[in-house]
Amino acid sequence: MALALGGNTVVPLASALLPAMLADGDWRRRHAALICLAQIAEGCVKVMAKNVAGLVDLCLQARRAGGAPGIGLG
Repeated sequence: MALALGGNTVVPLASALLPAMLADGDWRRRHAALICLAQIAEGCVKVMAKNVAGLVDLCLQARRAGGAPGIGLG
């Protein structure tokens, strides 16, 4: 979908929705958001590269939250 719609369409929508999912207490929502980010990044690397520092911070926060084996960093 990211390839078909383009980064300028998908990234603003993802930026509005994914931070809440990455901060959710349910590890499954955080995991889904991380997978979604990976899929979007594959098709929208040029647009996402502009915000890479913020994306890395969001991903690390989600990973540190823990909650399920293999999801948290401890």
